[in-house]
Amino acid sequence: MLAYLPRFQQLPAWRRTVVIPGFGTMFIVLFFALYPIMGGVAVVLSFIPVAAIAWTMGKLAGLISGTAMVLINYVLLALAGADASSVLFRGVLSSLTLILLGGLAGWVSELVEKLRTSTTRLESDHRALVESNSRYQAVMMQSTACIFLVDVDSLRVVEANPSFLKLTGYSEAEIQSVTLYDIVGHERASIDARVQQVLADGSAAIGERQYLTKAGRRIDMDVRVSLIHYAEQTLMCIVSNDISDRKRIDEQLRASLQEKEVLLKEIHHRVKNNLQVISSLLNLQAGYVVDEDVWGHFQDSQNRVRSMALIHERLYRSDDLARIDFQSYLSDLTGQLMRSYQTTEGRVTVAIESDDILLDTNLAVPCGLLINELISNAFKHAFPSGRPGTVRVEMRCVGSQYQLVVQDNGVGFPAELDFRTTPSLGLQLVNSLVRQLGGVIELKRADGTQFCATFPMSLSKAS
Repeated sequence: MLAYLPRFQQLPAWRRTVVIPGFGTMFIVLFFALYPIMGGVAVVLSFIPVAAIAWTMGKLAGLISGTAMVLINYVLLALAGADASSVLFRGVLSSLTLILLGGLAGWVSELVEKLRTSTTRLESDHRALVESNSRYQAVMMQSTACIFLVDVDSLRVVEANPSFLKLTGYSEAEIQSVTLYDIVGHERASIDARVQQVLADGSAAIGERQYLTKAGRRIDMDVRVSLIHYAEQTLMCIVSNDISDRKRIDEQLRASLQEKEVLLKEIHHRVKNNLQVISSLLNLQAGYVVDEDVWGHFQDSQNRVRSMALIHERLYRSDDLARIDFQSYLSDLTGQLMRSYQTTEGRVTVAIESDDILLDTNLAVPCGLLINELISNAFKHAFPSGRPGTVRVEMRCVGSQYQLVVQDNGVGFPAELDFRTTPSLGLQLVNSLVRQLGGVIELKRADGTQFCATFPMSLSKAS
């Protein structure tokens, strides 16, 4: 019966309350029936179920149920004619003993259960510790990064993984006598300053440092440091990676980029020189032209070539090979056109207003030609017979677009002409260049002539 008691303990409380007292009553009745044959022995044996009830139902429930069973058993034995004093003495002695044993058994059962739970928890913690240690060993032993631990007081290397040993050339025995000063290829003052920074901040991303191998070779490393504390000891955990190959590739890329920049500058310089040669040839050819209209066409062609040459000259002199300072370019372009058309000093002035714009080279050439055509048109037609006036050039950033305004206060654009369909080569170029820029252009005739062109900041947005 005792072998089944642990199983009874696993029953729900309501089942134990019903089943266990039932079994106890059954055994009491059995021993009661044996009393005439066994006498006092049956009396003592009849109290055994009390211990079972106390054991299976716990301390408090066992004491209550056991006491009730003793009283019931005593009454039944007394009614059966048993010696009252003998039954009372034996019953009380047996019941007290068994109740105490039952309570003790219940307490021992609870204690065993607690010990079992504690043992299970310890086993779980032990497994977790073993798994954590296995992960630590796997990280240390299999990581391709160099990992080593350094004592913050002596700066001595306490432990290092195989990747670190392979990189530096030290053996496991030798590494125990190596300090941070032997590893890091910088001055001691610099090393001490970094250590103090780590101790003050708790951790630090050191960045790039140089390590010294056992053979004295310097290796560029990317270093990360953190503090760890255990067993009343503070260590620096240093994780580093060899970046020598990356730095070598970076140097090659920088050298290649510098070479390309030199080549691009040379290209812009040669293009500028070739355009200037073309401009000079046009100028020489214009010297043999007698007809003023034909000579004017040569002059217009020269100005167009010069406006493109000016862009390439600026790119050649600039640190940025992809963009030009457009405000400065406008100033040079208008000055060049004024000299070309030989305007009398002070008769026609040019006012430039521009935002700080770095214009992309894809836009610079068509935009420069557009400005060249509009300003040239104003110089040639807005101020006849020596009339004074002003040409205003504006370049603004409006949202994601550029807005170019060229305005003069001259005689005005003829009302009968449509600038979009005029046979004039200059205005045809204006419309063509605006389309190339992906923009639109409008003409206003109030107070002289105003051309307003709007186009995107990037040709890719226009396409």
